[in-house]
Amino acid sequence: MSYIFGLTGFVATFAYDALTNFATYLFLVDSLYQAFIIGMITGAPFGVLHEATNVVFFATVVPATIVASRRLGLAFHCPEPVTHNETPKN
Repeated sequence: MSYIFGLTGFVATFAYDALTNFATYLFLVDSLYQAFIIGMITGAPFGVLHEATNVVFFATVVPATIVASRRLGLAFHCPEPVTHNETPKN
């Protein structure tokens, strides 16, 4: 389960970093391609560190928080799903 949280943290952080790095140079260059390339190159050192730390955070802290919230009785409970497979009444 920790791997799933770690992967989720990586994908979310990568998408966030890619969008923010792209948007940083969007109005400073002539083309979208240039904005993307420059943003990725200049944001790479921080991006690698940001993604690595978020993988560790999501894989360790999130599962521990879920367990702690269940022990304290603060767990989120989903309502029962509504099924629409009932037979019509005549």
